[in-house]
Amino acid sequence: MNVNGRKLNHLRFADDIVLISDNTNDLQARLQELNNSSKISGMKINMNKTKVMFNKQIFAQPIHIEEQELEKVEDYVYLGHTIKMDNNILDEVKNRINKGWKIRNPNVPKKKSFQPMYPAISHIRL
Repeated sequence: MNVNGRKLNHLRFADDIVLISDNTNDLQARLQELNNSSKISGMKINMNKTKVMFNKQIFAQPIHIEEQELEKVEDYVYLGHTIKMDNNILDEVKNRINKGWKIRNPNVPKKKSFQPMYPAISHIRL
């Protein structure tokens, strides 16, 4: 991913890591390197929380850590934000509005949610 002319290949915050790659072979190699380095440090990758997501330009191939195949997902939550490859942020906008309503109106029933007629933002490019 190119951001302001620099290649972004990972995001890190505490124990949450996102690896970004433009091909599956590179991703597989970097995951193996992360797994090996983690073991040396006495840590282990949580396979229940580790997922893989592909955009439409990548031919999706199975990605493994050791012998275990990673689950392929269409979206995931990173640091409280829903990440999707289609740049559709309507679900994220709804989620934030609903969280705001719950904070300001704690007595509102949990099943009640905001359903906008039109998306507030239709496209964001990074």
